[in-house]
Amino acid sequence: MKRKENRGTVLSYSLPRRLLVLFLIFALTLYAVGMAVTYQLKEKARQDLQSEYRDRIAQLSAQFSGEIERIRAQAAYILTRSCVQQMELVTASVQFSEYYDAVRQTSELIHSLQNASGLIEHAMIFFPRLGKSVSYDSIYNTIAPEEYHFLTEYQKRSGRSVFMSVKEQLYLVSDSMRFANKTNSAVLVVEFSRDAMAEWCALFPDSNAVSVLCNASPADSYFVFGAGLSAQEQEAFQADLTALAKAQACAASTEAAPPEETLVKLGGVAYLRLLHPLASGSLWTVGYVQMASLQLAGQTLMTWQVIFTLFLVLEILLFLYLIHRMIAKPMARFAREVTQLKEEGVQLSPGERGGDMDFLYRSFVEVSDQLKQSMEQAYQSKLMAYQSEIKFIQAQVRPHFLYNSFYHLYRMAKMEDHQGVAEMSLRLSSYYRYITRSDENVVPLQMEYLNAADYVEIQKIRFGDRIQVELEPLPAEFQNLPVPRFVLQPLFENAYNHGVEKITGGRIVMRFVPTPETLTILVENNGACLQADLDALVAYLEDESMGEKVTALKNVKGRMKLLGGDLTVSRGSLGGFCATLVLRRERKEDTACKPS
Repeated sequence: MKRKENRGTVLSYSLPRRLLVLFLIFALTLYAVGMAVTYQLKEKARQDLQSEYRDRIAQLSAQFSGEIERIRAQAAYILTRSCVQQMELVTASVQFSEYYDAVRQTSELIHSLQNASGLIEHAMIFFPRLGKSVSYDSIYNTIAPEEYHFLTEYQKRSGRSVFMSVKEQLYLVSDSMRFANKTNSAVLVVEFSRDAMAEWCALFPDSNAVSVLCNASPADSYFVFGAGLSAQEQEAFQADLTALAKAQACAASTEAAPPEETLVKLGGVAYLRLLHPLASGSLWTVGYVQMASLQLAGQTLMTWQVIFTLFLVLEILLFLYLIHRMIAKPMARFAREVTQLKEEGVQLSPGERGGDMDFLYRSFVEVSDQLKQSMEQAYQSKLMAYQSEIKFIQAQVRPHFLYNSFYHLYRMAKMEDHQGVAEMSLRLSSYYRYITRSDENVVPLQMEYLNAADYVEIQKIRFGDRIQVELEPLPAEFQNLPVPRFVLQPLFENAYNHGVEKITGGRIVMRFVPTPETLTILVENNGACLQADLDALVAYLEDESMGEKVTALKNVKGRMKLLGGDLTVSRGSLGGFCATLVLRRERKEDTACKPS
């Protein structure tokens, strides 16, 4: 029983499990596709943001280059003016008053240059012949020794216009190249404003990004940071740019361009370094973008991904709950009650909530009721057929048995055995009174036992001491057990007719074997039992077809099968035939076996 209930439970959960598996496959596939799409979108967002930073650096460099080129062009223009060229030819022995107008005009040109760009902090022109310089705020001034050294160092270089850095200041230096001897050429020096350049660098906006303007020359390292950085951060950036400048100086001979994008780690923080040279060639605009900022590009997508994951988990839990409530639980109940119906014949109760499962359940209940009615009708029909067989068998047995009984009464009367005649008459009266009753189909086992005992006593009178019969007392607990009428006497009749009737020293034994579920009644004899006869009898009893020849034994077997019992024949312990009758103990569900 337990094994069958487990099987029903497994069957009841097979469909929900399959639905769950299909749903999980679909959901996980959808989730995997969503994760792949999210990753692609996240990567696309990172690339777009990186491209945006790259475009910002390029735009900033283009604007700065344009401004520097404009300053350089204007400086070259000033160096070609007549007033400047006139002063290049003046010697130190000439009085200042003699070239005052040229100095004033040169000063005004410098003033116009300073006003032309907000990047210029200060500008001047140095005249080597005079050892003096002209600016707007100091029209005619003797140059300081350090400045003189600075300018002379410049004149040793080969370029017409270069950037130089001195004491954390950036200068643009140009000369007119008027003379073959460069030391006689006028030199225009433009000093850039650090504050103004820092404002330019601040045009690269982002809390996690910073731009740097630097001089690429390893000897003239110069850096301007666009955002407020700590001294430790500035030191890290400067070290990175200095190393980059040295590397580029070593690779200058190969004319290798510096990498525009490089991943670097400074101060334990990962950065994407974006490098863009200015038009001058010696200045760079460098952007440092924290990789965390790029990763945050897909933060919104990651947030939605987490939300989607939580939603999927909740959906799976809800689906599990709905499957359990709407499918698994009704099906488990359905399988359980169907199993009970199959095993115990319990009455199914209709569903309460409605819906597809309860509709199916109610439909099954209706079909089950119809099936039960059909089975009951078939049972009653078959039972009526067996009852008809009983009457037929009784009609056959009555004359034959009655003839033999009256013959023995005659003999006992001739022998004046009055006691025997009385006993025989009493037993015959009781026996025939029982078998001719037609109003009861089910009787207590005690009545069947007494009827069989009457039959045995009649046969004892007939056979005398030639056949010994041992009847085990009926256990008291089984005396009222409902049984079909006329099931014990045929067992004894078969034992006499097909066992010991024709032998001397015959023996018939009746025993009871009770179990918690059944009562087994064994009637066996010590007569001859040929295997062929036994096999033929077993085959006859197992044949469920009614056939033309119906014996009392087959009738008994058919009725017992209907009521959950059975009748079998075999070779007994005494060597002869053994008829085994199995009766079910009465249960509350057994209404068909109760006496009417």
